[in-house]
Amino acid sequence: MFSTERFESFNHVFRLSCIHSNRQAPSRDSCNMFAYTDILKHIATGGFWRDSESEQWVHAGPDILSYLAVHPEQRNLIGIPTAQEGTPGK
Repeated sequence: MFSTERFESFNHVFRLSCIHSNRQAPSRDSCNMFAYTDILKHIATGGFWRDSESEQWVHAGPDILSYLAVHPEQRNLIGIPTAQEGTPGK
């Protein structure tokens, strides 16, 4: 039952990605949307990427990195689980 709910939830996200498609290549449009979301996750969680102009590895500044800590609802929207600290002894 839990497995079904997870796949139904993903199906909802997939359908929403198709809404903004021009219907010429819906698979490509959905793949691009998921790729952009993964890029956003990578940047917002402190990932590095190579800057083509400076030829150096760069990462997001402290304001971007702290944004998700202050806005957990945004963290949830892009699918990053909230880290829960354990209580000692439990």
